[in-house]
Amino acid sequence: PGSRVDRQAMKSKTVIYLYNQLMDPVIQSNIFLYITDIASREGNNHHFAFLTFESPELLGSASEVAKIKSELAAIDLDWYPRQWHPGTSLLLKLIDLSASFFTVFQLRLKGYKTIISLASVAGSYAYIISMLFGMKLYLYQYEPHSEYEVDSGTYGRGSLKFKMLHYLEKRSALYASVISSGTRHMAERLKEWQVKAKVFRIPSVVNEDKFQFSTNDRNEIRNKYGIGPSKIVLFYPGKFGGLYYKNETIDMFKILLDKNSEFHALVVTPNDLSEIKELFLNGEVPEKRLTITQSSFSDIHKFFSAADFGIIAVPPGPSKKFVSNIKVGEYLCSGLPYLICRGVSEDDEYAEKYKVGVVIENFNREEIEKAYNGIMSILQPPPEYIRTHCRQVGEAYRGFKKLNREFRKAFESLVHA
Repeated sequence: PGSRVDRQAMKSKTVIYLYNQLMDPVIQSNIFLYITDIASREGNNHHFAFLTFESPELLGSASEVAKIKSELAAIDLDWYPRQWHPGTSLLLKLIDLSASFFTVFQLRLKGYKTIISLASVAGSYAYIISMLFGMKLYLYQYEPHSEYEVDSGTYGRGSLKFKMLHYLEKRSALYASVISSGTRHMAERLKEWQVKAKVFRIPSVVNEDKFQFSTNDRNEIRNKYGIGPSKIVLFYPGKFGGLYYKNETIDMFKILLDKNSEFHALVVTPNDLSEIKELFLNGEVPEKRLTITQSSFSDIHKFFSAADFGIIAVPPGPSKKFVSNIKVGEYLCSGLPYLICRGVSEDDEYAEKYKVGVVIENFNREEIEKAYNGIMSILQPPPEYIRTHCRQVGEAYRGFKKLNREFRKAFESLVHA
């Protein structure tokens, strides 16, 4: 069999550049699935190095880090965690870029010739590095993050931060060998830009083996939080503010709960719980009809089984057609229909075409009151039918087993570019 060093020497070598933490659910439920699947296949002839940016307080002990590194090394994956510097100043971003610059330089000397990045901030950094070191670049989940920030009000179109990020986003696309994004809308834009890259449509993926309905999980969560078996649970697992509605989400729950005494609000959020609870109480949402909690990624799927209807709290805006919501696939594969604003991704189109969701213009009172009738209509069939139908749509639209084939095509295009 030879040593691990001998085996590596015979393999193609790719850096997975993530401006994120390795154990973040966004990574674990997404690109980590694809890469570990390739690496663990018998006869695999590719080697990968994960470059991540970690918060020291969340990274874990030295022994925990060593354990993860050992587990990854067993399938010829290396992990290079670097410290993340929180904040939005350009100086802090340059510090992070410098750390990754030196790490990738060392890897380049070891024979790494390709880079895969996730999302546009990481993609911009990876573009600079890959251009300097003559490496081929795959922009995975390429989206216009700069435009999201404008739509959310974080950046102004005339701001230096917007101009720099927007410039790097476009330059990275023009340089890349391979690009994949979640919607046809981005494919159309890239065609207008006349990019040289091979372009693939790969929506945000869901591990359909993890996210599937379970009666045991439903009973466990409902019993734990005192949610009665007859309650219709409206579920929101996500953040408040930034790229998502904040007070509007509170108002949405208030309006819907007022219209039906059987509705119960279930919120699982990474935000500060006391802050979110205060928002709901200030919004006059009855405490006894509200459950707000947090969850580890290992247990989050149980909450999906406990619910009956999911919420996508992404406001509409010109850039939002490029979004590919991870939660949509998780809802559908768990058997849940969802509420979404028009013009968000292609998820609004799927909701209407396959009757797995309710589409509204925004989260104002008039639209939410309209949504109520749609929610009740979509929940009218027997629960078993709803879950089976949503699951079938979810597997075809977002399931790992299907999308993995597309990712492997995109990856092979990178290696052989």
